[in-house]
Amino acid sequence: MTNKTETDSQVTNEPVFDYEAFSQRMMDDHDLIVTVAEAFMDDMKNQVEELRKLVEQGDAMKMGSQGHTIKGAAANVGGMVLSAKAKIIEKAGKAGDVDTVRQTMPDLESAYQALKQAIDSKLFS
Repeated sequence: MTNKTETDSQVTNEPVFDYEAFSQRMMDDHDLIVTVAEAFMDDMKNQVEELRKLVEQGDAMKMGSQGHTIKGAAANVGGMVLSAKAKIIEKAGKAGDVDTVRQTMPDLESAYQALKQAIDSKLFS
């Protein structure tokens, strides 16, 4: 089982939305930032839902793979807490640790909601 205390302490040092890093990756092009953020938000709700389904099915390896997908996508838009939570799921799933995946899902979903609010606030308000 993953050491939850260790992984939680690593996550708390990460920003929910690292706009500056995201902006740099997008060459400070506001239109590109908005386009990528919108595409991310449209897709991420489906990715999180897919992970929920995999958790219900109990397929650890697929959970790990889905965690990897979410981790990378979130990191690309500066969603560092979501990426860190997805990394925990990725590692646990690949290790066959379904319990840790299940325990981490509420944190991942909270991180997703927090990122969604941060992106909406920064880009669409």
